[in-house]
Order: sequence, then structure tokens, then C-alpha cells
Amino acid sequence: MNGIINSKETINANNSLIAEFLGWFEDDKKGTWYKKTDCSTVIAYSVYGNYPYNDLPFYRSYNWIMQVIDKIEGLGYYVQIDSVCVSIKWNKLMDSEISRHLIKSQANDDKLFAIWLTIVKFIKWYN
Repeated sequence: MNGIINSKETINANNSLIAEFLGWFEDDKKGTWYKKTDCSTVIAYSVYGNYPYNDLPFYRSYNWIMQVIDKIEGLGYYVQIDSVCVSIKWNKLMDSEISRHLIKSQANDDKLFAIWLTIVKFIKWYN
């Protein structure tokens, strides 16, 4: 990972930002994230029982990051992934030459990190 961004505190802060973007929240018990459904509140993710990890999984799991991509695309944006270059555009139907890249990131050889970093930048821009 990028030496500037890979401190544990920064990763945790950015993962929390992603969780909040998804509508998740923590209560007094830190490490357990909840989300509201139509009729109840359910656990979205808990660090307890996920040994050896004690943090949110967005920066290390495609399974978890995909729901964030789905939400971004549900807002009308387009996430384009080309090897290790990731961009978020206004609309996928626009011609690529005139489509505005809102956010773009690249990581040397780590596609998942490039996706995670682009999403973090997007959420900071979007909020």
C-alpha cells in the first residue's frame, strides 16, 4: 500500500467513513457496526469473531467493497476499473472523451487498494 495512506489509524478512519456512507453506525460497543432495515436494526459487521482482523474489511475484501460500488452506482455515478487504475465518472452512457472523471486513483500493482482509495476520495468529495 501507499506509504502515506497505510497507517492503521488512517485505514481505520477511512473504513469508518465508508461504513457511515453505507448508513452503518456504531453504538457504545466499539467494533460492532449496525444498519437499519425496514423493520429492525441488524449487525452489519463486527470485528469480534473475525480473527485475525480487528477492523472493517473494506480495504482488504472485494466482497465488502462491492456493496460500496453498488451504492455509488445507485447514486448515478459510474465506477470504471481498468487494471490498477480506477475512476468514478458522472454517467457511464457519456462518450468516454467527454465523460468527466470526478475521481481517479492508481496503485502500482494493487487493484483492491486502488478501488478502496478511489472510493475514499469519492466519499470525501461527495460529503
